[in-house]
Amino acid sequence: MNKKILFRCDSSSLIGHGHTRRCLVFANQCDENDISFATQSLEGNINHLIPYAHHFLKSNDIQELSALINREKIDLLILDHYAIHYEDEKKLKTLTGVKILSFDDTYERHYCDILLNHNIGAKEEKYSALSPDFTKHLCGEKYTLIKKSFHPKKVSLKSKKHLDIYLSFGGTDPFNLLQNFIRDFKNVQHTFHITTTSANVSLSQLKQLSFIHRNFKLYIDQDSIAEVMQKCDFAIITPSVSVAEVLKMQIPFLAIKVIDNQKEIYNYLKSKQFQTLARYDRGKIHLLLSKINTTLPIYTKRKLILRSGKQLCNQTLLS
Repeated sequence: MNKKILFRCDSSSLIGHGHTRRCLVFANQCDENDISFATQSLEGNINHLIPYAHHFLKSNDIQELSALINREKIDLLILDHYAIHYEDEKKLKTLTGVKILSFDDTYERHYCDILLNHNIGAKEEKYSALSPDFTKHLCGEKYTLIKKSFHPKKVSLKSKKHLDIYLSFGGTDPFNLLQNFIRDFKNVQHTFHITTTSANVSLSQLKQLSFIHRNFKLYIDQDSIAEVMQKCDFAIITPSVSVAEVLKMQIPFLAIKVIDNQKEIYNYLKSKQFQTLARYDRGKIHLLLSKINTTLPIYTKRKLILRSGKQLCNQTLLS
């Protein structure tokens, strides 16, 4: 029997696009159900990419969201939002009785039926004191939501003198690291494939820099990130869902932590001896790039086993 599923997420230049994008991946695999989204219209949003019934909210007010849930007779509410907390979820339960699935990345308290932390290395036991006894926990890389277009790519760094390198610091790059990177490494003899979005406040400067320095290829609002990655021998990314994508494609990578909510994935990668940096460091990146052909080990052949979004959706609805 079809269920009515409501995704509550937001996107903007400030908070980024990651919440909405992973909800879209999830929603695409639940297409046998009645899907809708509830968002605000924040500056730099990607609401135009949502192909489902769309409800626009004025704020994060729980009364407003509860009224929508009751009016639409929602069966499952999927929350992917840092501004909706434990007490808000508990209030939603009281006002609507709706079944709640909450995304979590940073081991916060939640009052929900299902808690999903799909980050690599996420541990169920760390939530033992952070959620009620009735909460079901889905944790770790086997629950990671990535698009089906990411397929393994076999590479050999030793066979190429000049590499194609994938480069991304998130969809909006709020700290302008891409500009710094181009200026710092404009003379490096590799080709860098940069993905960003039209919500990047420094987009005009990036366009100008990539025009001047032709070894930097700029991709804006790229439909298929996997298509760009397929061209590349190495990746420089943040410790985020991008890690699952490059692992799935078996591309060697460097993960640079740029914000605090990436700490858990960063620590996990570091403990497993993947290439990581705690912050953007020009000198250390330059050293790695200068030795990448001879000293960087090939991907360790560790298999990343991912459940499909459809499997996850079915498990969520039937549990």
